[in-house]
Order: sequence, then C-alpha cells, then structure tokens
Amino acid sequence: MISTENTSQIAFDNEFSPNDVCVALIKLIDKKINNCKLEHLSAWEKNHNIDKSETDNKISALISQKEELLNVIDTEDFQNVKLLLKK
Repeated sequence: MISTENTSQIAFDNEFSPNDVCVALIKLIDKKINNCKLEHLSAWEKNHNIDKSETDNKISALISQKEELLNVIDTEDFQNVKLLLKK
C-alpha cells in the first residue's frame, strides 16, 4: 500500500532493495524507449517524410541514463547509493 500524506513524500508498506529499484527503473527506461519508437512509427505512418532526429535524441538520452544506472549497479558501494527520483 502507498500512503501519500505529504505530496513530497511517499511511503510504501514494503521495503525495496536497491536492486529491486534499479530493475524497475531499467524496465521503465526500456518501456520509455519503446514508446518513443512506437510514437515515431505512428507519426511516420501519417507522414513518411517526418524527421527522426528528435526521436533519436530522446532514445539516445534514455539509453545514456540506462547505461549510467547500470554503471552504478556495477560499483562495490551500490548498497550505499541513494537514488533521487525527480518529477
């Protein structure tokens, strides 16, 4: 269960290990990459001359975030890493 007593804090009844959180974030990034590809494909079906550079830039940024996260996971001090989630 999630409680949202204060809009700036969310408390979960269950604890999540850093590994659980990272796996979830990696899956989320993968879904965002796939959504970008699907959105571009949908737009391309309407207009075959659509510019792909914006989509490529978004996907590249997401891949960079995923690689950065994977690098953090590979460090020895991973259990001591604090993750900051931004809106």
